[in-house]
Amino acid sequence: MVAVTNLHASSPPSRLDLDAIKQAHSLRQVAAREGVKLKRVGNEWKGLCPFHSESTPSFTIYADEKRWHCFGCQKTGDVLDFVQEARGLRALQDAAEYLCGSEPPKIEHFTCSTSAPPATAHNVHLAPGQSIVATFDYVDADGVLLHRKHRIEPGDEGRTKTFRFDRPGPNGSWIKGQGDERVPYRLPDLVSAPHSMPIFMAEGEAKADRLAEWGFLATSHKDWKSYDWSSYVRGRTVFILPDNDEAGQAQAEKAHKAIEAAEGVAHVIDLPGLPDGGDILDWDGGAEELRRLATKNDRAEARITATPFLWRDPTTIPQRPWIYGRHLLRGTVSLLIAPGATGKSALVAGRALSLATGRPFLGHSVWEGPKRVWIWNLEDSREELDRSIMGAAIHWGLGPADIADRLFVDTALDGAGLCLASAQEKTTIIRPVADALATELEQRAIDVLVVDPFISSHACDENDNPSIDAIVKEWGRIANRTATSILLVHHTRKQLTGTIDADSARGAKALVDGARMVEALNRMSTDEAEKFGVPNAEHRQYFSADAGAKPNRAPAPGKADWYHLASVSLGNGPGGGDSIGVAEPWSPPDAFDGVSVDHLRRVQAIIADGEYRENQQANNWAGHAVAEVLGLDLSKKADRRRAASLLREWRENGCFTIERRPDAKGDVRPFLVVGKPA
Repeated sequence: MVAVTNLHASSPPSRLDLDAIKQAHSLRQVAAREGVKLKRVGNEWKGLCPFHSESTPSFTIYADEKRWHCFGCQKTGDVLDFVQEARGLRALQDAAEYLCGSEPPKIEHFTCSTSAPPATAHNVHLAPGQSIVATFDYVDADGVLLHRKHRIEPGDEGRTKTFRFDRPGPNGSWIKGQGDERVPYRLPDLVSAPHSMPIFMAEGEAKADRLAEWGFLATSHKDWKSYDWSSYVRGRTVFILPDNDEAGQAQAEKAHKAIEAAEGVAHVIDLPGLPDGGDILDWDGGAEELRRLATKNDRAEARITATPFLWRDPTTIPQRPWIYGRHLLRGTVSLLIAPGATGKSALVAGRALSLATGRPFLGHSVWEGPKRVWIWNLEDSREELDRSIMGAAIHWGLGPADIADRLFVDTALDGAGLCLASAQEKTTIIRPVADALATELEQRAIDVLVVDPFISSHACDENDNPSIDAIVKEWGRIANRTATSILLVHHTRKQLTGTIDADSARGAKALVDGARMVEALNRMSTDEAEKFGVPNAEHRQYFSADAGAKPNRAPAPGKADWYHLASVSLGNGPGGGDSIGVAEPWSPPDAFDGVSVDHLRRVQAIIADGEYRENQQANNWAGHAVAEVLGLDLSKKADRRRAASLLREWRENGCFTIERRPDAKGDVRPFLVVGKPA
């Protein structure tokens, strides 16, 4: 059921100030924020169209940067049309709010042109005895007159009335006929009203004007074939008021079908007490009675409609807008969970520089070139942030030109605090802060925002699921509105043991549930150090990042990424000054590094000629054959682990099998024997 709201408007709705909105928002900048790569060609800008698949640019922004057109899919329009197409927004109001925030500029108390006094200057034919008794202006969304509809009495051929049209011509003249452009009556009201405000349709302009006088959003359905309903009624509630005769009921039924076909929700209200052939102009009821009927009708005609799936060519489906590897996705919120002293700050600094330069030096692609990154740290000093960033810049050989103007850094300790929500009796999103943040993200065209830590970005109970759910959803709305990837850095619970994963996050579970991707950092354990051959004294210099903690938009990676904290001197004091840990990719040793098929053949030959056990504790363990071929020292734990790993993999591939038979003492033991030859 679609709830009826905004029925009690006491005056016609304010009209969006479309000129002010278009003037304030550069079409080229908006298109660029939506991912369109533009290149100047003469006085115009061209790029690949975001609305269909193509390899040759056909999307064009004209020299005045006010209009665009795609010569491929033939779509065209201004900045508001672009936003509606790019964001899938149904109403002009929604596009205006996307660009301007919750309160786009309006022309207050705007009243759409309604029935005017009978026109004295016109270009319609009047037979002797005929006169124009009413004139109805049809205007476009900006209020520009397109044509006029004149009611002429008496009508032609004995009818009571006839309607004829004319339209503006040059130098104040009038041209006979409607012209080519068809629009609904009172169009500016339709496009500027909130999407939740229901539309009232009557059979004729004078009746629509009466409804508007009563404070309703109104239009006429009389000429419903003349224009496309979909863009005006999709997703909206529409009330149809038929004339009280057979023709009126037929017209109402046609309108009902057209609205439903356009994915609107249509209701027919039969006004009680109408005389035969009567209409809203003859009705004894008033605005309040009509509101009551509309509310009752909507509740009685609850309707839920399933949308049929439309098969489409999968090659035309736009790719997900990944920004960094399969970690950061445009328009979504991601979560990075880490215990203290893991390498989190070094990883954040390194990724920020990788994004800002477009260089994949941490092992992940920066899709479509350098990105604009904003680090907003809420717990460290500016000097500490500078140390991390400049240490990474030194390590990777970066200079100012590599970053240009694409990196932004703020810290709460320098006064740049951030509080998105507060809680007294209930959690409240601080709307001015959320709107100001979204505006800054849009104006700076930020691609990635890092908030570190999440707990310091609000003043609510971190263990309260409803509160945290509301906050993370607000972050999601900001990400979606601004097409930014927002990374929230979060702490783990205290006194944790074992591997860090999504369930290790401190506080309410709603945070993890609300994030699209969750990545967990883990220090290298002593067991892993032994396995990888890392000296025990150095294992804290290594950490892993597992992006598979909760992969909602990409398959979980097969393994975690490993990083080593390289020591970099800043040169800011004696002995090289401060030493900074900089994250660099590191790969654990692979047991098969340097191992060939020939090595396997030689191991198989040795085992085939002898008696080798599966058990590592046996004196004749098969690992001795591996050590003989590869020159391993089985007294070293790393070499022993490598031999065991190779044998395990070869067994799984069928190169060796297990055969149980008596040993020299007659006890049945598992022996390793050759399977399929290499």
